[in-house]
Amino acid sequence: SIGTCNTMGTASTMTSIVDAMGLTITGGSSILAVQSAHSRLAHKSGKRIVEMVWEDLKISKIFTTQTIKNGIITNMALGGSTNSVIHLIAMAARNKIKISLSDFDKISKITPVIANILPSGEYLMEDFNKAGGLKTLLSILNKKLDLSCITVTGKTIGEEIKNARVCDNDVIRLLNNPVTKR
Repeated sequence: SIGTCNTMGTASTMTSIVDAMGLTITGGSSILAVQSAHSRLAHKSGKRIVEMVWEDLKISKIFTTQTIKNGIITNMALGGSTNSVIHLIAMAARNKIKISLSDFDKISKITPVIANILPSGEYLMEDFNKAGGLKTLLSILNKKLDLSCITVTGKTIGEEIKNARVCDNDVIRLLNNPVTKR
């Protein structure tokens, strides 16, 4: 749609990764730009950043080696853009966290693609959103993720995804029925 990738391109990949890392309101990356929920998310985000200032909750408290790993796992499960590797390495380096291509390789060997989204799959981002979006994908990956990582909401990623459910198990697949095994 207008203002966003309709496939798992670089923009959709990076917003999903940042979401999985807890650096934005959880689940917001799946909302399409043209939906009214997107405007509500923007308002909620603005309100939350002010609250974070008062709480002294800084990104440096949220951005950790574990959140980077959660981002890489999410990228692999999404069949995300290869550009994300460059961006994640740069983000990590900026925060004095060392990651390398071998970290991506190790995680790719144990994380199947479960998002059936173009270009790796058959569906569009709109379908992904209707199927439950990123919260649902993360809930399926819960045993692979560090659920204790804090998010910008002040809650852990585990708390944020605990009520997510799959609405379409062809668009967001279970680990035992991946789009591809790696």
